[in-house]
Amino acid sequence: MKAIAIDDEPIALDLIRRHTEAVPDLELLGTFLSSREALAYLQKVEVNLIFLDIKMPDMNGLEVARLISPSTLIIFTTAYSEYAVSGFDLSATDYLLKPITLPRFLTAVQKARERHKMKGVSDVLFVKDGYQIVQIKLQELLFVESAGNYVTFFEAEKRTVVRMKLSEALEKLPPQNFLRIHKCHVINLNKVERIEKHRVLMADKNLPVSDRYWKDLMKMSLDLPK
Repeated sequence: MKAIAIDDEPIALDLIRRHTEAVPDLELLGTFLSSREALAYLQKVEVNLIFLDIKMPDMNGLEVARLISPSTLIIFTTAYSEYAVSGFDLSATDYLLKPITLPRFLTAVQKARERHKMKGVSDVLFVKDGYQIVQIKLQELLFVESAGNYVTFFEAEKRTVVRMKLSEALEKLPPQNFLRIHKCHVINLNKVERIEKHRVLMADKNLPVSDRYWKDLMKMSLDLPK
């Protein structure tokens, strides 16, 4: 993966540079003290991943994230834990609290690596709905809900009911993006807007998270307060 780092603190950039040297498949193309200089660079060069500080003088990281291509992965880096929820709302790959340790850095990069690999995976799923074969667009799939021997695929604009067990539906979905959080629900992690204690909020839905799946959810999401 090709990456850049944006931070107004030279010491923080040096640390990211050193950590990057421990990851053979991660190439740090450049480091930037200015958000605006980084944005100008991104207009000319395509990168896969950005290490992005949040609190910066010229333009904060949350503003920068909204201007970056949605296909670019973002790992927020900051000394202020109160920004974690805002970072999650922007679908960040991860959130690193300074000072960044190497083990925590490697965990975040692994998350980015898995998401990057998903770009080569099929983005549609075909399911049988009665006598029809229906296409489910995974990028638009919010969650899957079970009721008896049936599951409902909730997309942004439609619902598809299929005779299938939830465990069968989960087997058909990419494990990097989809996670079971309850006996009745599988969610698309990329569509989560907020995580609260044993609740997930997405698309005006408030879905329960059972004790059994809570730790799995935390491992695959940001390090939010539990």
